[in-house]
Amino acid sequence: MARRFHFRLQTLMRVRELKEREAQRGVAAHVAELVELDELDAIARRDIHDVHTQLLRTQQSDTPETADLTRGRAWIAQQQRQIIEREMQRKTVQQQLAVAQQKLREARTQTRILEKLRERRLEQHLQAAKRRERLVEAEVARQMYLRRALESVSADADLGSHTQVHGD
Repeated sequence: MARRFHFRLQTLMRVRELKEREAQRGVAAHVAELVELDELDAIARRDIHDVHTQLLRTQQSDTPETADLTRGRAWIAQQQRQIIEREMQRKTVQQQLAVAQQKLREARTQTRILEKLRERRLEQHLQAAKRRERLVEAEVARQMYLRRALESVSADADLGSHTQVHGD
């Protein structure tokens, strides 16, 4: 029966796979953060547009309230400052994402190295098993040949002794 294949570095390979999954989660978290920032900016821009439209209507009315106009403009300015802050935050997150992607590439490379090594070792194991099987088959064939040769010699010897007994 053939021996089972055992990869001695399997534990290390599992650790590297865990590190790779952890790096994937890090990349996904940064991407999610960027998506959230984009959504917040889209909402803020839409709200700014709505308030700006409302301010234009208020200005075009017969009795515009200056306090409402001032409050609206201050709100728009505050939203624009938040958009600028989110843009700075986005740049930071993009830098962090680049670092996380590099870590993911490195982790994937390390995992692939062990996967390739495992594949080579498995192939070597299979070749060694085939080689052992061929040796066993050759030994069985040799023993069968020797047994037949021995039986043939034995049969010839029996015939020879049998003809000597009857021939005299």
